[in-house]
Amino acid sequence: MMKKVASNNTTKRKAQIAMESLLLYGVAILVVVLAVAALIYFGVLDLGQMLPEKCSMEGTGIFSCEEWAVKATDKTIQIVVLNKGTKGVTISKASFNPADPILAKDCESDETVDIPSGSKKAVKITCDSFEGEVNKKIKGTITIDHKFSDGILDMSTTGTLIATIR
Repeated sequence: MMKKVASNNTTKRKAQIAMESLLLYGVAILVVVLAVAALIYFGVLDLGQMLPEKCSMEGTGIFSCEEWAVKATDKTIQIVVLNKGTKGVTISKASFNPADPILAKDCESDETVDIPSGSKKAVKITCDSFEGEVNKKIKGTITIDHKFSDGILDMSTTGTLIATIR
């Protein structure tokens, strides 16, 4: 008895259907990716709004952000800073440099803040111009110039702020 062997023509048809299916799915995925990219490019889809709020301080490791608020009405950025160090600290200047320079310009504090060890105090940074929209995110770098209460050397600590404008 002989077994019936599938003809070469049937095998070619199955291979062609498989290739056409793969090509069709590939093109469909490519079209979806290009559509999403176009929405992002033209500003219809803003992925930055999906970022969580965050305030982190690097550098000397003695500071941490406890609370923060960005207010469009009075062009201010307020940060509650915790002194985690063993010595008191005097903050001589705090500044904010946004990732998008169009949103805010010349953001600096104009007051000196003394923070005893283990305490927290608010630092208010005021901007000369502020173009951020309410309920949009702003991202940038915070710089705090400080020295220990009994210290001589000036130090600088930087951090990152991602916050919703209120």
